[in-house]
Amino acid sequence: MLRFTKKTEYALLSLQYIASKDGMLVSAKEIAESIGISFEIIAKVLHLLGRSGITQSIQGAQGGYLLQRSPSMISL
Repeated sequence: MLRFTKKTEYALLSLQYIASKDGMLVSAKEIAESIGISFEIIAKVLHLLGRSGITQSIQGAQGGYLLQRSPSMISL
């Protein structure tokens, strides 16, 4: 049986949520509220996903996160 760390689980849940929004910008606050996890943890996870080239962050008042690739191109 596979076991994931909490950060990995949060990353997968975040990616699933972002992918469900079909290319719309999604804020870290929105993700945190939808998953029920603290904003600080989601922000750290999204930062790591961005450094890995999986997500892209858009700065500013209307900013948020997008997937860098098609969801079908992202695998474990």
